Amino acid sequence: MIPIASSPAADFDPAVESARVAALRRGDRTATDAFVREIYPRMLAAASTLVDHEHDAQDVAQDAVMGALTHLDQFRGDARLSTWALRILVNTALMHRRRTRRRPFVSIHGLLPRFGGDGHHVRGRPTGADASMLELDAGVRRALVRRCVSRLPDPYRTVIVLRDMHGLGTSDTAFVMGISTGAVKVRLHRARAALRQLIEDESTIGLDASGASGG
Repeated sequence: MIPIASSPAADFDPAVESARVAALRRGDRTATDAFVREIYPRMLAAASTLVDHEHDAQDVAQDAVMGALTHLDQFRGDARLSTWALRILVNTALMHRRRTRRRPFVSIHGLLPRFGGDGHHVRGRPTGADASMLELDAGVRRALVRRCVSRLPDPYRTVIVLRDMHGLGTSDTAFVMGISTGAVKVRLHRARAALRQLIEDESTIGLDASGASGG
C-alpha cells in the first residue's frame, strides 16, 4: 500500500520544501506537474479506504489535489506539504460520504467493552475474532476488514485508516483530523475495539453460514 504521507525522514529538507511551495504558488508548470505525480497516488490510496467505491475514490482524490493547488495560500508550514494536502483529502472524502451515504453506520457504543457488576466483560470482548479470521481466505479477510471499517462512524473510520491501514504517525494524524494527539489515541483505541467486534460478528456469521450450507 502506498504511504499516504511522508514520515519525518532524515532526507526531509525544509529549505527544499519551502522552495517547492514558492514555485507552486507562482504556478510553475514543472513544479506543479511533479507535485501532482507525487501526491496523486497517495491521495488515491487514502481515498480508496475512506470512501466505498473506486470511481468515487478517483473523484475525491482529483478534487483534493485541485483543492491543494488552489488553496496553497492557506498553507502555513505547520506541517509537511504532503500532510497538509492529506488533510484536504480527508475533508473532501468526509463531505463526499455525507452526501452519498447509502446505509447508516453502526453505533460505536454498542461495540465497546461493557462490564457487569462483578467486573467481568458482558459484551464487546471479541474472544474468537482471531481464530475465526484465520479460517478465512486471505482475500476474504481483506474484504471483510474493509467492509467492517466502512461501517464505523466517520471519526473512527478515519483514525483507523490513517493510523492502522496507512501507518501515519500520531502527530500527523492529529493534524490531519484537527484534534489533539491524546484524542487520537483515545479514538483509535475505541475504533480498534469496535472493529474487532464487527469482525468477530461478521466472520462468525460467515463461518456459520458456510457450515450450514455444507452440512
